[in-house]
Amino acid sequence: MKKLILCALLLLVLYPFGLLAQTSCSEQLRVAQRRFDEGLLDDIPKLLSGCLESGFSKEEKMNAYKLLIQTYLYSDATAMADQTMVAFLRDFPEYKIANNDPKEFVLLHKSYRTEPIMNIELVGGGNLSLPKVKEFFGVENLSNETANYEALFGFNVGANYVDKLYREFDFSAGVLFRFQKYGYTNNVYSHTELWATFTELQIGVPISARYNFKVYGVRGHAFLGVESCYRLSTSVDFSRIISGGADPISGTVSLNEMRKKFDINPILGVGGFFNIGSAKFKANAKLRFATISATTNELRYSRPDLVEKFYYIDDNIFVHELSLSVAYIISIYNPKKIH
Repeated sequence: MKKLILCALLLLVLYPFGLLAQTSCSEQLRVAQRRFDEGLLDDIPKLLSGCLESGFSKEEKMNAYKLLIQTYLYSDATAMADQTMVAFLRDFPEYKIANNDPKEFVLLHKSYRTEPIMNIELVGGGNLSLPKVKEFFGVENLSNETANYEALFGFNVGANYVDKLYREFDFSAGVLFRFQKYGYTNNVYSHTELWATFTELQIGVPISARYNFKVYGVRGHAFLGVESCYRLSTSVDFSRIISGGADPISGTVSLNEMRKKFDINPILGVGGFFNIGSAKFKANAKLRFATISATTNELRYSRPDLVEKFYYIDDNIFVHELSLSVAYIISIYNPKKIH
């Protein structure tokens, strides 16, 4: 309790000094602006330097940098103007030129690289599996196939590295963890029905080229690429229902040894950029196409327990995917004079 009271007293004592420092720096900026308007440039760097370290509000600091850059340019101190512009761009890397910015400031700003040298995207979202059967297998009469696969929802998380490729094109490479599910039903015989849910955990390395565009003022991109995919695990929750009121036969089975580990997946999609406050985000819709059947043909009949207990034999299937995701974008800047 005593510590809380002491902290409160310290805040009450120090708070006015913070306000005083803010007020003092605001006054320094006004004095510096008057000196500039009167053509008295020599004292302006001294008036502003201390408050640039600490004391200005964000807007005041921005205006102080602009005033200082103008002062150096009018004093023919171009090296100091460049040094101050680099400091300005480090503090305000995403600054956009305003209509009322001084011409000299604008010209110097344009002589610098102000775009990010790279972006890091932290990605999260949902996926919908799209299983497609190439060939059915089973203990039932396959001439009258009754097996059906159902699309189920999962999720993806990952990160991307994005860099400039050429003009409106970017290059992207990343890593993605995928939790994928799809359902299965089969009226195997007249007296029994099989229900199953497949769950897969995968890691992918997507690489793509992106084309950036703007439509009606909205920034977006389209992308095309390929994802190398490694299957970490596959499990199935089985439930065989028997007519006549008997208890269902249920169990969870691993199919890791029966499934191929690698797949190469073409990917394509579109995305749009948006901001929430100063934070930058991107929303994506993506299609991923499986090119290799997940089942290892030589091992299809290697699990007699699946046949005897659940009346199940692995089909040849391709599991494509539709995904929707949102990415938080971290831009990395390194301002540099380009001309």
